[in-house]
Amino acid sequence: MAEFVRVGALSEFTPGSVKAAEVDGTRIVIANSGGKLHALSNACPHVGLPMSGGYLHDGAIVCPFHGSFFKLDDGEPIGGPASDALDTYEVRIEGEDVLVAKQQMR
Repeated sequence: MAEFVRVGALSEFTPGSVKAAEVDGTRIVIANSGGKLHALSNACPHVGLPMSGGYLHDGAIVCPFHGSFFKLDDGEPIGGPASDALDTYEVRIEGEDVLVAKQQMR
């Protein structure tokens, strides 16, 4: 069973937002797409630059540096120079707390 870490209050992750967080020393981003929260690696696999300055577009997060698109559900690249996927993490909501698994799903 996965261990989870609190990354903030639900109210901190507004729809359309991409926000940096840390889980047990690992830098991640939390993206709120239409009220659903997704947790992904905060390092673009193309060059390793942070995804936290990125934006959401049509079910994907877009790298702010070179424009790679990654699906929010599984981190797979769907456009741009990146060819490797972003790591993804399970997200749980307990009351007003947002929790993210310490171990990546992929």
